[in-house]
Amino acid sequence: MAVLLAFGSVSNVFGETYHIKDGLKYMLAENNAYLAGIEDDRTALDVPAYMYDHPVTATTMNFAQKNTNLESVTFENAENISIIGSYSFYNCTNLRTVNLGPYVTELYRGVFRGCTSLESVELSANITEIPYECFYECASLGEITLDRNITVIQENAFVGCTNLVIRCYYDSCAHNFAKAHNIPYILLDSVLLGDANGDGNVNISDVTDIQRAVAEMDTLDDLRKKAADVNGDGVVTIDDATILQMYLAEFATDYPIGVVTAQ
Repeated sequence: MAVLLAFGSVSNVFGETYHIKDGLKYMLAENNAYLAGIEDDRTALDVPAYMYDHPVTATTMNFAQKNTNLESVTFENAENISIIGSYSFYNCTNLRTVNLGPYVTELYRGVFRGCTSLESVELSANITEIPYECFYECASLGEITLDRNITVIQENAFVGCTNLVIRCYYDSCAHNFAKAHNIPYILLDSVLLGDANGDGNVNISDVTDIQRAVAEMDTLDDLRKKAADVNGDGVVTIDDATILQMYLAEFATDYPIGVVTAQ
């Protein structure tokens, strides 16, 4: 199984016969169906739970590599899926959105490498590792939420993701990874006092956000309100913007600006 998903082709390893149903190529092993290719020119892929009576449990290595038709993929209905094989969507350069649904538990190496148009990925809550080269050179990838269940992120998992912003929890693996690699991040459960825009830094942009909120030109969510309420009086006012300006000008204040505050 590991060889099939990570290193070799189906025919070379097992000598199995491929089957085709509804434009999807698959092979059978131990009564399970492994998706092995896409035979039509579809732009959207909804991975099925079964191929005839056989549960679809994985995609093979290079399953849809270099498929330039695909624009979206969802695993939401693939209730038997657990593994996405190595380089399954390698160089799918028009792929923009992926929803891994609630069932996927493991991503193999380089799953989305070279998906240069990929903007949005929703990860399964069961995934614990972001593997080697997973999002390598996904230059369009924007915000991605990495929950506390993510305990391992390989060093080059996000190399070349020049627009990446990691949404994460304070002191989680993802938070520490973002800091170590200078990747912008947004904390989901904690804030830096004064960080009104939630970008992980306290600077003049936060003063502007507070001023916009006071002028009713912007609406702050609960976390941003907590960060913007610099003086801790329960409301966001122009006083908070003034205190923050003093802090940035290196005047002494009575407030722990720039310190993490739990939600």
